[in-house]
Amino acid sequence: MTESRSSSVYVRGGRILSAAALAAVFLCLAAGAADAQTIGGTVSDETGGVLPGVTVEARSPALIEQVRAAVTDGNGQYRIVALEPGTYSVTFTLAGFSTLVREGVELTTGFAANVDAEMAVGQLAETITVTEATPVIDVQSIEQTAAIDRDIYEALPTARQYDNLALLIPAMNIAGGSTTSLSADTAGISGEGRNRLSIHGSQPNDAEIHFDGMDISSPSFDGAPHFTPFDTGIAEFVYDYSGNSAEV
Repeated sequence: MTESRSSSVYVRGGRILSAAALAAVFLCLAAGAADAQTIGGTVSDETGGVLPGVTVEARSPALIEQVRAAVTDGNGQYRIVALEPGTYSVTFTLAGFSTLVREGVELTTGFAANVDAEMAVGQLAETITVTEATPVIDVQSIEQTAAIDRDIYEALPTARQYDNLALLIPAMNIAGGSTTSLSADTAGISGEGRNRLSIHGSQPNDAEIHFDGMDISSPSFDGAPHFTPFDTGIAEFVYDYSGNSAEV
């Protein structure tokens, strides 16, 4: 890899993610370690005062251990890192306050969800459950991404490869790969195209492709994957096309 590279492709188990740095495209098949999902925020009481020492637990079937926890610091802030994509419930507990549960927090690949909480004075045995819309803006990152999950690509009559689906993103272009034309079949029956992508004037050979954080870029054809997995094992494709992290 040279210093001029400005985009890359990552693939992660069960998910496909793509991203691009400034004027470059970054494609990822499932998120890698550099794009780990997080939940964080600030916990306060009903008067607006911050609450240190609050135990915050994130629960989801997506986690092998089912639950991951953190404790708020002196500023009432917490951050739970290295989470898997999926749906979470977040529980806040502190002696002298009612337990608060925030349900339905959806984490997509590379997303940092901001989940603040306001706890009410009460008995620990009391539980207040709040169900509201999932945060849709990642206030922790300047990266611009587009996610195409299974609900979308199973409903569309197009090939289920990263390059075909990338054309759903405005301004995305197919730059050509180890095949000379983009397959326009249904369900990818003509095989993988391994075409390179570009956006907003980016260089097609600047891309990298990762699967579960492992680089699977072709060693002989920059910007294209060495292989692509079958769509049956992919939960989502995420394309990062601007403001990539230092890892990219």
